[in-house]
Amino acid sequence: MSRPDAPFINNAMKLKNTLLLFVFVVTSLATGCDNFKRAGSGLQKIYDAQILETTINIRLQAVADSLLRKALVGKEHLESACIVVQNIMTGEIPVIVNLGRNFENELSEDYNYAVRKYEPGEVLSPASWMVALDDGMAYSHADLSDAIASGKLSRVYEMVPDHYVRTLKSFFLPDHYDGLGIDSLSIEICSPESANWNSSAVQHLIHGRDMFMSPVHVAAFYSSLAAGRIIAPELVRNRASGCYGDFYDNIDTDIIMDALDSVGGAGLVGRESVSWTIAYDNGNKKKYSAETFAGIFPVNFPEYSIACVLFGDLPASGNEQVSGIAKNVSASLSEVIAGEDYEHYKSLESEVTTLRSEDGVVKVETWDTGTGGTSPNFRSEMYLKRPSGKYVKVNAEFLSDVFVQDLHCVRKNDKDCYYFAVCYGLLVKLLMLKNN
Repeated sequence: MSRPDAPFINNAMKLKNTLLLFVFVVTSLATGCDNFKRAGSGLQKIYDAQILETTINIRLQAVADSLLRKALVGKEHLESACIVVQNIMTGEIPVIVNLGRNFENELSEDYNYAVRKYEPGEVLSPASWMVALDDGMAYSHADLSDAIASGKLSRVYEMVPDHYVRTLKSFFLPDHYDGLGIDSLSIEICSPESANWNSSAVQHLIHGRDMFMSPVHVAAFYSSLAAGRIIAPELVRNRASGCYGDFYDNIDTDIIMDALDSVGGAGLVGRESVSWTIAYDNGNKKKYSAETFAGIFPVNFPEYSIACVLFGDLPASGNEQVSGIAKNVSASLSEVIAGEDYEHYKSLESEVTTLRSEDGVVKVETWDTGTGGTSPNFRSEMYLKRPSGKYVKVNAEFLSDVFVQDLHCVRKNDKDCYYFAVCYGLLVKLLMLKNN
């Protein structure tokens, strides 16, 4: 008798093999190395005597694939779709699903839509909000809302378009980013030097128009909103993700987070939009659309960003309204990814124990997740205080191996480094963290 979950498992293994092959091809192009071997679970790439392990979580990948397939049933006008999830702390991508319709109208993994350039639309409007905050045009959610509603943003930046576009670009991955080994993974933002620049260009940019990038870029941008700096996407595990530029010390990204729409799920917040382009196919006018949802979760303690995009074609007079499909798929997936941890954290928020360095720059928060049965099951997160006074969460994997009750203290030396004293019996272990 076959197992009832056999289709699910087979689907997951197929996805894993495909993703391993994808990373093999990408790293071969990037390194010029073509040596590989076949392991029990798929292709694995050998590079500098090491086997590269992808960041993909096979269980979550299969769940995301299933959710997206179900959402596309009976919606033949949607030709393709993708989902990208990024870990805000590490840049690692645990989920990247791509589906497209073949000639028989069946969904298959035929193309990597996650790196396909398109015009996202309103989901990128928070980038212009950040420009306004950086320039001191707003200091609260109310100020920001007034500046947008009154048209103040467009009026001001139409007078200084070079400054506006230059600052806008600084919040996205730089053109020289090639962390996934794909040469075409760059962005295009209309600028005063562009041939198509006109009097409406600033207004278009404020609403996310005239900007072309991939869903991977969109997810990375939303990660930057929560992390307070640009975090580069990464598909290879345990390889340090590149961080570009300094922390946004002049920008209170919490104002941006408050301005995002609450979706539900596991504390998911974000925005959704529809963008479209007009094209002619054999003399027939067609409208190609892209519906996007992009967000962050959980909102109180952000860990992941997500971008879900649906590509389709419509009649020239077709409906241009948001269907909510991308948002609903994202909400369902966020619940699976977050699991029960968020609910435990939310319910036990008052029981969080905090350990700080003497100068207050380093902070470690610890709480009992309540998932350990009769024994406590602690979880810890570490934060650094930026010059602006805001704490930003940083990756500290060593905390997962440390019993919180044994975490002694945090001390600073004269080189701006912080040492964590961890006591195991009579043994004191020092772990260094540089605040830069």
